Amino acid sequence: MLIRLLSRQLVLAARMLIWVTVVSAFTLRLAEAAPDQPGKNRLNLKTAIEKTLAQHPSLKIFDYRVKSLEGALKSAALTPEKTISLEAENILGSGDMRLLKSTELSLALSSVIELGGKRDKRRASVQQKFKQVELDKKAQALNLIAAVSRRFVEAVAAQEALKLARQNLTLAQTRVKKVNNRYQAGASPQAEVYRAKADLARARLALKQKQQQADQQKVLLSLFWQSNQAGSAKPYFSELTGNLFEFGQAKNFNQLLNQLSNNPEILALIARQQQQNADLALIEAQSSADVGWSLGVKYDNGPQDLGFVAGLSLPLNQAGRNQGQIKSALATRNQTLVAQATLRQQLHARLYQTYQAREFHLLSLTDLDEQILPLLNTALIQTRTAYQAGRYDYSEWISARQALIDAQQARIRHAKQILLHNIELERLTGTRVFSPNSQGAE
Repeated sequence: MLIRLLSRQLVLAARMLIWVTVVSAFTLRLAEAAPDQPGKNRLNLKTAIEKTLAQHPSLKIFDYRVKSLEGALKSAALTPEKTISLEAENILGSGDMRLLKSTELSLALSSVIELGGKRDKRRASVQQKFKQVELDKKAQALNLIAAVSRRFVEAVAAQEALKLARQNLTLAQTRVKKVNNRYQAGASPQAEVYRAKADLARARLALKQKQQQADQQKVLLSLFWQSNQAGSAKPYFSELTGNLFEFGQAKNFNQLLNQLSNNPEILALIARQQQQNADLALIEAQSSADVGWSLGVKYDNGPQDLGFVAGLSLPLNQAGRNQGQIKSALATRNQTLVAQATLRQQLHARLYQTYQAREFHLLSLTDLDEQILPLLNTALIQTRTAYQAGRYDYSEWISARQALIDAQQARIRHAKQILLHNIELERLTGTRVFSPNSQGAE
């Protein structure tokens, strides 16, 4: 039994490792872009997932569920108990029965013979519960992987937004110098200097805001594995390693739809149905009456005779008494079948919506990279040149710069949404649905 339980745990650990590898693959280079480097306080997605699975408290409850089932399995494997009985008759009476003269003593051993394979059915029911716990743990682990992955993407996006804010601050400082030089040369009014300094102050404020958001996302990420640690929740890492703009090539929608059967919620319902089948088989086995037996000896003190006694007992109409339980178990199983069909429809709709949303953000990002950003860059260069030549005023330069900043921020938002949809697609299908790009193949 111990060897079998240890083997089950090893298999579970191996399958869990496979799931971690499969589900964490959605980010491709996001997970493997750069390994953690000692002394540089960096964290990648793979390490974040490993720490979460090792330390998150929601997974520890399954160990106790397994221990509880181990006890239930031992109980289910027990044979019917045996009973020993001693019976005395005609004691302490009057006449011939006084002073134990006519006492009769019976000593018997009794038990039950289980029919219908009840013991095997009990063990099968408990063993099916082991499978249910295993699937529940996989589903919880997959949800945790998706949650920490989403938080990692949010943190990387905040990190990218912080870099953009730093670049904007540097450009704002440069603008103040250039506008001040033009003012000193008499080519611009002093009001433009004030506007440039106000833009610089706004850039500093925006940088503080982005810094706070980036720090907050890193703390929230670290809480997946540091929530039980004493002291501050401040993370040990200062930088996240990952490429926010590496998405991989997705399978088409029909291929994803065919993989919905791997969804952990569906697998859990299938396991529940199998559990209910096992419970139903046990109830049907209990419809078979058990044969009670007894065997013993009887001693009569009067003639001092000794004889053997034996007995059998069989309940009547046992099958009829179980019809209500069988009917209830069948109804419960049929409810699970209906729940499976309903869940498949819901997952189909969710998968379609997620896939279409990902396609929209991909198209939007492509338009930004190939058309909008190059045009805005060209417009900014020409506007800055025209301003320095005195043909444009300061507001036109700032307007062109702000349009480019807005497009760069939109690029980060679209990339973040694509990765978040990647996570959801792989969570829904329970399998790896993305392959690396040719230039980013692992």
